[in-house]
Amino acid sequence: MSPVPCYQKVIGVITPYIGPDKAVLAVERNLARCGATKESFDNKHFGTIVNYVVGASYVWLDQDKDKEKKAELSAKLRALA
Repeated sequence: MSPVPCYQKVIGVITPYIGPDKAVLAVERNLARCGATKESFDNKHFGTIVNYVVGASYVWLDQDKDKEKKAELSAKLRALA
């Protein structure tokens, strides 16, 4: 099975900020928290883990230099949830 549209959308939002490989890691590391897989991931699941995904994405952004990027990424992800 291939990833569902919600999963792909979330990855698509994160990718420009931290790259595709890290975007996948930021999401997949948190799927167990909501009981989903990339094949079953939906908006309800994402709403459950959005804060964790935002935090995981921040790990790869420079804390001081990327404050604007962090705020922008957070806003975009929260809008999806």
